[in-house]
Amino acid sequence: MTRPATSWLASFVVLLLFQVAGTAIAASSGLPIPGPVLGLALLGLGLVVGRRGRTWRRRVATPAADSLLSVLPLLFVPAGVGVVSYLPTLGDSLLAVLVALVVSVLATLLTSSGLLNQMLRRRSR
Repeated sequence: MTRPATSWLASFVVLLLFQVAGTAIAASSGLPIPGPVLGLALLGLGLVVGRRGRTWRRRVATPAADSLLSVLPLLFVPAGVGVVSYLPTLGDSLLAVLVALVVSVLATLLTSSGLLNQMLRRRSR
């Protein structure tokens, strides 16, 4: 399904505005959370809140989101290059990196399994 360029551009501008809003909130409040993360949280709230959120999601957020998701693997290339360029530094801190990876994977697994368990219990009621 092809979307008009103006629809895609407007959708992309909306996504950028959420990122800018998050960055402005982070800068003005001094929170130790990156602005794009706050913008993503604001976007998530906008997509979930009320019946208007579902309609708004389809009309406004979907065109650019679908396009960005189709090229998502390309967005990881700069991060991969950055990791490779810092391999000597990572080698010096290998134990700390491994501990952080193991702890974060375990925390993610425990959180995901706990949430799934709660959802399954709630669904069976």
